[in-house]
Amino acid sequence: TLAVRVLSARQSAGDALQRMKAYAEQHRDDPAVWLALAGVARKKNDGAAEADALQKALALAPEAAEVWAALANLYDRQQDYANAAEANRKLLSLLPDRPDIQNNFAYSLLQSGGDVQEALKLATAAAERLKANPYVLHTLGLAYRKAGRFSEAQERLAAALELRPGDPTLLYEYGRTLMDMNKRREGLQHIELAVLHARQLNAAFPALEEAEALLQGEREKQGQGVGGSS
Repeated sequence: TLAVRVLSARQSAGDALQRMKAYAEQHRDDPAVWLALAGVARKKNDGAAEADALQKALALAPEAAEVWAALANLYDRQQDYANAAEANRKLLSLLPDRPDIQNNFAYSLLQSGGDVQEALKLATAAAERLKANPYVLHTLGLAYRKAGRFSEAQERLAAALELRPGDPTLLYEYGRTLMDMNKRREGLQHIELAVLHARQLNAAFPALEEAEALLQGEREKQGQGVGGSS
């Protein structure tokens, strides 16, 4: 299988990116080798080499789910959500009814300004099979929020926070949802917690600058601290 050949190629080529590139050139007609090169490039944090290798693998194996999965992952890490959505759309057509792919597709749609109702349908389907997954609950909560269904968004995001307490992204989305529900003070408190946890724990939080700007704007309006109605 393609996956077995990928592992074999990685073992043959070793860990060095340059050695793997040379190996790929010697086996340029094998998509598994290019996929293996992409994996090595990812470990080396070389996004350009990873993207190039994946495009070459795709040209040789346009219906290979492994390649589309790797592309979707790369675009997601680069926060290129429009391309991630398209990669996930193709991946889901190859591997239908996979809840993890449904979730990832829904999230990339939401982050790229795609069809909210399509994302909500996908996220709902994923949550039916992965009921206790905090990432799926997060996506579903975000979909409900973008659809203007704030009570349902709050419920799902609260459930996600119970599973991952202190997660900055969940705290931020929960806080924004509370603000949408005119619970401004409580919402801002959760956003402050998100920033605090991200700073103190060095936790991943892509929306950190956005959260800090929101809080700064509120402080300027209130004169001090975070105010507003409860």
